[in-house]
Amino acid sequence: MKPNYLIVLLIFTLTSLINHACLAQTYTGTIISVTDGDTYIFQTEHGSLKIRSEGIDAPETVQPYGEEATVFMEQYLNIEAKLITSGTDRYGRTIGTLFIGGVEINLAMLQSGLAWFYEAYSDNSDYKQADSTARALSLGLWSEDTPTPPWQWRNKREKFPGPELSETQVIICTSKNSYTYHKYYCQGLKRCKSEMKVVSLKEAKEKGRKECGWCY
Repeated sequence: MKPNYLIVLLIFTLTSLINHACLAQTYTGTIISVTDGDTYIFQTEHGSLKIRSEGIDAPETVQPYGEEATVFMEQYLNIEAKLITSGTDRYGRTIGTLFIGGVEINLAMLQSGLAWFYEAYSDNSDYKQADSTARALSLGLWSEDTPTPPWQWRNKREKFPGPELSETQVIICTSKNSYTYHKYYCQGLKRCKSEMKVVSLKEAKEKGRKECGWCY
């Protein structure tokens, strides 16, 4: 007997909707730490979640406007927020959309020119329009002549010349405007205009440094 393809399609559609509903959850809590413009730790009453912002891709911290994107997110530290999640990415991070005081922060990042619309993973028309408007107005990173999308940046890693370090060693740039620590091969180290030092991971954290969002 031939299968009824209409019934098969209906079952598949219903299964997909049920799976999405199971993955989608709403939490209240606060951001307790920020890695970069699109990655942060969100604390709920049930525990903490490592969040990857849905539908956007912020510049890596070593890219132009990477630090600005990070600072933008840091202004929301320890403020009561709502988070709507939709699943996990391939790195196990929870994909989420953040709301504070009725403002959708993922969208605000795009409106400020501090992130790309991640069209490969989202069909959000509001995000796409916000991205287009920020480009047209040359806001944030769009004031650069040829901004490099972070997904392209991540695919062009070049090793920093030097010996490989142990798991407890990292490299820092001594510039007063540097706030991160890096793995030895981080391409972003080429932007360092000051002395570069090898320090222990513990020492870097004690200095208030955060992991580089590009090489980690």
